[in-house]
Amino acid sequence: MSDEQAPRLFDDSAYIMPVTPAPHAENCLCATCCVERKRAGVNPCIALFGTGPEGVTCENCMHLERYHQAAYWQKCALRQAHKNRHVHGDHRVRWPACARYEQQPEVQS
Repeated sequence: MSDEQAPRLFDDSAYIMPVTPAPHAENCLCATCCVERKRAGVNPCIALFGTGPEGVTCENCMHLERYHQAAYWQKCALRQAHKNRHVHGDHRVRWPACARYEQQPEVQS
């Protein structure tokens, strides 16, 4: 019996269902939407809170949390996705600021 004629005992092709992605809200913070916004260079907080001051980035915002282990990364305290500390919750400091932007207080030495 050749391979073409051999019966397939575990043929899963009959059971595969097409997956249709559910539509997401404009302010969705799921991992898929965060990745898409990050690729597009869009701050996810803008979808939640609106645009912030013109020409200001998240770099000096008091809500930006900085972490350091083997590498540096940032999280925004205002985003839901930061709570699970996973890569989709990382926040870019060069993103335009959202409406909840607050200037970090100056450190006096």
